[in-house]
Amino acid sequence: MKPVNFGILGKVHGLLGTDHLGSDIWSQLVYGTRIALAIGLSAAFIAVVIGTTVGLIAGYFGGIVDEVLMRVVDIMLAIPSMPVLIILGALFGKSIVNVVALLALFSWMGVARIVRAQTLSLKERTFVEAAKASGAASGYIILSHILPNTVPLIFANLVLRIPSAILTEASLSFLGLGDPRVPTWGKILQNARQFGGFTKLAWWWLIPPGLALTFLSLAFVFIGNAVNEILNPRYRERS
Repeated sequence: MKPVNFGILGKVHGLLGTDHLGSDIWSQLVYGTRIALAIGLSAAFIAVVIGTTVGLIAGYFGGIVDEVLMRVVDIMLAIPSMPVLIILGALFGKSIVNVVALLALFSWMGVARIVRAQTLSLKERTFVEAAKASGAASGYIILSHILPNTVPLIFANLVLRIPSAILTEASLSFLGLGDPRVPTWGKILQNARQFGGFTKLAWWWLIPPGLALTFLSLAFVFIGNAVNEILNPRYRERS
C-alpha cells in the first residue's frame, strides 16, 4: 500500500504560511497590529501636544514670540523628513522609542499652524476680552477659554496624524531602520525583500502586511474626516 500524505492548512504552517525562518507570518501580522497602533497613537499624541502648545503660545502672545516660533515651524517644514529620519535613526539606534520620538519631532508643525490660526481668531472674541478685563491671567485664559474651543480641531488632526506615523514607521522598517526585535508590518516586508519573497512572488508574505497598512490607514482617515465633519460646523456647512 502507498503511504497517504495529507496537509492540514492553517494548522501545520499557519493561516498565511511561514517566512524564511519558518516563523508563522499570521502571528507576526497580528502582533504587528498592536505595534502599529501603539506607534501611530503615541507619535500622533506627542506631535499634537507639541503642536498645540506652540500654536497656542504663538497665536495668543503674538509679536516677537509668534515670529520666532513660526520661523522655527517654517524651518522644520523645509527639512526633508525622510532622509533626516533615516540618518537620525541610524545614529540613535533601532528601537521603537526612538522611532516614536523621531516621528513626533517631524510631524507637529501642521498642528501648530492650525492651532495658531484658530487662536488668533479666538483671542479677539468677546468672552476673551471680558476675561482680560476681569483680570484673568494669560495662562488661565489660554487653558480655560481658548484651548477648549480648539479641542475639536485638535482631535480631528490627532486622528489624521495616526496613519502618517504608521506608514512612516513601516517605511523605516522596510529600509532596515526599525527595531529588529519587533515583528512590525514593515519588518515583515523588509524580510520578504531581503530573503527572496519578491523574486519568488510569495504572496502570503507580501500581500497581507500591505493590505493591513492600507486598510488601517484608510480606517483612520475615514474616522478623522467623520470627526471633523461632526465637530467642525464650517466643514459640515461646506459638505
